[in-house]
Amino acid sequence: MFNHTMESRQSGPATIALVDDVPERLDILERYLGPERGVVRFDSARDLLAWPQIEGTGLVIGDIQMPEMDGIEMLQILTRRYPELPVVLMTSHGSVEQAVECVKAGAYDYLTWPFETEQLHAVVRRALEKTELLRKARDLEARLMERNATSEILGESSGMRVILGLIRRVSRSEITVLVTGETGTGKEL
Repeated sequence: MFNHTMESRQSGPATIALVDDVPERLDILERYLGPERGVVRFDSARDLLAWPQIEGTGLVIGDIQMPEMDGIEMLQILTRRYPELPVVLMTSHGSVEQAVECVKAGAYDYLTWPFETEQLHAVVRRALEKTELLRKARDLEARLMERNATSEILGESSGMRVILGLIRRVSRSEITVLVTGETGTGKEL
């Protein structure tokens, strides 16, 4: 079960999800990150993966050694489902081989307990900046695509405005659309 300690922040910093089966380490991480961060705590990877707001999360910090599902398996699932979401893995029993394995599996970074507060802050800052830049780029790309999708279509009538509105709505979905009409009416646009 997760401890939902996140405050709702519309314009504040991105949410950080902490995943560890040791409550004391979650307490330490939360204290290191400070009260100004939106933090959500989970005591298992399965609880994190079942959390409906995970897509809007800015960063996941998780332990490698956990019962049921370890951090590497959690990382693999997260990178498959949310490829832009940075995941930092941490452990008390680190090795160079394990760090390489984590990075190869898609981890943004790797921390070994105990670590300095400044080290954690630097990793978190870089990861959240990456998340923000990727989201801004995706939003700009979507706006450009929407603008370009209808830029070649001419027409100001109420009927054309209705059709352009339908095109915009359908373009955001994954459904297949069949466009029919007379030759030369602009179906390809």
